[in-house]
Amino acid sequence: MKIAAVIARVLLGLGFIVFGLNIIHPFLSQPPMQEGSLPAQFMAVMWLTK
Repeated sequence: MKIAAVIARVLLGLGFIVFGLNIIHPFLSQPPMQEGSLPAQFMAVMWLTK
C-alpha cells in the first residue's frame, strides 16, 4: 500500500507541475471554439461583464 501512495503522490505532483508551468509558458494548445456554440456564447457574456 505504501508503493501505491508514493505512485499517486508522484503522479499528482507531476500533474500540478505540468499544468502550473503551462500557465507561465503555454505549451499545451487549446483548439479554437466554434462560433455560436454554447461555450463561445458563455465566454462572450463573461467577457462583457469583466
